[in-house]
Amino acid sequence: MISFVQLESIKQFKVRQKEIPIPSIDEVLVEIKYVGICGSDLHVYHGSHPKVKPPAVLGHECTGIIYDGNEHFLENTPVAINPLIGCGVCKHCQAGEPNICVSRTVIGFQKEGGLSQVIAVPKNNILPLSEEFPLRTGVLYEPLAVVIHAAKQANLKKQQDVIITGAGTIGLLSGIYIQDNFDVTVSFIERDSKRIEFAESLGFHVYKQIDDVPMKTIQRPIFFECTGNLPLFKKILDYKPAAAEIIIVSTFEKELEIPIFALLPNETVIQGSQMYTEKDLKQALEILSTSKRYLYEEIVIKKDYSYHEVNTAYETVTNNNEKRVKAIINMEKGGRII
Repeated sequence: MISFVQLESIKQFKVRQKEIPIPSIDEVLVEIKYVGICGSDLHVYHGSHPKVKPPAVLGHECTGIIYDGNEHFLENTPVAINPLIGCGVCKHCQAGEPNICVSRTVIGFQKEGGLSQVIAVPKNNILPLSEEFPLRTGVLYEPLAVVIHAAKQANLKKQQDVIITGAGTIGLLSGIYIQDNFDVTVSFIERDSKRIEFAESLGFHVYKQIDDVPMKTIQRPIFFECTGNLPLFKKILDYKPAAAEIIIVSTFEKELEIPIFALLPNETVIQGSQMYTEKDLKQALEILSTSKRYLYEEIVIKKDYSYHEVNTAYETVTNNNEKRVKAIINMEKGGRII
């Protein structure tokens, strides 16, 4: 028997037990070790996600080991999971863009996720890791891949001003990655005092109001929108000097009517960024396999939450009870597989 944690209703997780799943011929069993809590998970938890509703077994930022070896993978091989499953036959999938497949499913949303001690994963979605890879903080591979993909959507120029809205997981990872890989000036918009203090401790300039951000160059800024906050997005559209590009990384609860006439005179480009590709995931794993990972591990809460403490972990992140922003569930802590 194994334990799994199901979101039964809004803000209500419950630990349950079931038999170990039986994989199909194209699947492999993974024993989950660690699961990260993502901003999109919080949307589901609060009932505000536009597509995913309870009941659900969440967890799409997962690391673990192969539970039962087969001809594809040896038992106990450390792995990460690519949670994105495309249909495999549409033009987007054929072009290597399953992230924009209209029939895509995601492990941890439409398919059972990592808040289960053992899950069946398509063999093509397994990303083998080295024995030295840090499985706990390694769950950052998934949100870091989101950031890498978003940065590729932007036309970042030398010494450009980059303004990131929101100093949560995606926002902070965006700032760390962009500042480390591009010769640009990164500033944050954030109103929460704990998040402001933490972002400043990482060396970033943080401003409560968008109009307070000073421009360091004559180039128009690029915004990375990481909050899903509609009023703030509208303020970005009104910002002067007008944004050269707005990269939308966040999830919005509701549709947004964009005033076209606010874009045309300023030649502002609004660019969506949808998840990532396998190449982005592998790039993130490569970064986290080097000493560079210490830059990103700074955002991880030091406490290990057991799978009996999932509600507590979600409330901790929701209420910003910790200075750091990334909570991780230890799926071994709380009871072993029987």
